[in-house]
Amino acid sequence: MKMLLSAAQTLPLHVGRVGERAPPLCGAVPADAGHIARPGDAVAALVRVSEKEENWILAEVVSWLPAQGKYEVDDIDEEQKNRHVLS
Repeated sequence: MKMLLSAAQTLPLHVGRVGERAPPLCGAVPADAGHIARPGDAVAALVRVSEKEENWILAEVVSWLPAQGKYEVDDIDEEQKNRHVLS
């Protein structure tokens, strides 16, 4: 939780003019087609906990695996730093 508190204090904030559209990845604005997250980016990731259960986690991108079309991410809220490979 310390990581989330720290990041929340330093995340960029977009304050646009009246009628101005927010940039991609700001709030609910989706990324451009073909966008690839960079290592170190914070992301919300849906991970499979068991065969029947999935959880949303706050994760940090470790790498992009182009051959698989997947990301390697670390759960930033876990003490044991579980690494997940997600599409």
